[in-house]
Amino acid sequence: MKEKDTKPYTYVAYYRGIPVYVGKGTGDRLTHTNSGKSNNELLNEFHFRRLFLDDLPLVVHKVARYNNDSEALKAEK
Repeated sequence: MKEKDTKPYTYVAYYRGIPVYVGKGTGDRLTHTNSGKSNNELLNEFHFRRLFLDDLPLVVHKVARYNNDSEALKAEK
C-alpha cells in the first residue's frame, strides 16, 4: 500500500490559464478545488459551471513543497 505524503505544499488552481485560487495542503487536498464541496464559493461555482454548462474544469498544479506547515502557510499568503 502506498504511504500518504504528509509534507505540506502550495498549489494554484487556474481557469483558462488565469490563476483563481492559491491554497496549501497535504495528501490529496488539492482535489477539493474541483469537487463542488469546497468552503470557497468561487471554487464551487467553477465546479457547477463545468457540470451544468459544460465549461472547462480548473487545472490545478502543486507549485512548491515545504518541510512544515508554517512554511507552507507563509508561502500561501
